[in-house]
Amino acid sequence: MKRIILIALAIVSLASCRKMVLEDRTACPSFLFFDITNHESFNGYDKVYSTVYSHPKGLIMDDGVATVDEIQNEEFYYTVKSTPSVKGYGLIGNETLNQEGSNWTCPVGTDYAKLFRFQYLENVQEESFFVPVEFVKDYSHVKVQFKGFETFHAPDGRFPFDVVIYGNTNGIDALTGTPLRGTYQFAPAEDGFTGLFEFNLPRLADDYLRMELYGREGISEDVGHLATFDLYEEIRSLGGVNWREKNLPDIEITIDYVQWKVTVTIDPWDNNGLGYEY
Repeated sequence: MKRIILIALAIVSLASCRKMVLEDRTACPSFLFFDITNHESFNGYDKVYSTVYSHPKGLIMDDGVATVDEIQNEEFYYTVKSTPSVKGYGLIGNETLNQEGSNWTCPVGTDYAKLFRFQYLENVQEESFFVPVEFVKDYSHVKVQFKGFETFHAPDGRFPFDVVIYGNTNGIDALTGTPLRGTYQFAPAEDGFTGLFEFNLPRLADDYLRMELYGREGISEDVGHLATFDLYEEIRSLGGVNWREKNLPDIEITIDYVQWKVTVTIDPWDNNGLGYEY
């Protein structure tokens, strides 16, 4: 088990295990510590959910939650034995997602999480060992700003449309980094009366990503579905986003109704090239 325990107890356990010269060393406990190589990018109090699996059997051995500071201060570790290697993953920002094994998904009608993730595979060392891990950004925060909507002469200058985002990806297998196919449907609320809408996207599994506009009753002259935007194509062609990038960027989309023009601005979190293959 992983816990903050007395070092004296660990020493006693290891001392007794050293006497087992003729026995299999994998039966003796080893202590697994994480070293988050980019921990400076996070708050010390950010909570990290992590796991440890046996390898190659792939059986989950333990999981737990600790802060970034607790991990970096070596106050958190896993006790592992009876396996030559271990693998697993860690997450920051997973609290709003549903878990089923290593699959993490967002329910229909809810926004995706601001999710950071690491994964690892390491040989077990005697007594204790450190596993270097790096969090990658597995989501894109998207802002859609409409301009020129005042030309619609809506009451009080209010934006006349509701926005709904549709996609075929609703989560990720955190152990492998593989996007999970499922219904993503979210209607972000307008930020005041500014025509600004914000939402989060998972790492996409395919090229289906749509934004649909619906007329607001009592504001728009037309009620119901009015327009569909192919967000995937706009982001790809105007922003050059590759959804297999190691760290997904944040995206700002401006839609000008007067000039009927779409612009895409990309804000990379860390441009380190391609990440995991799937």
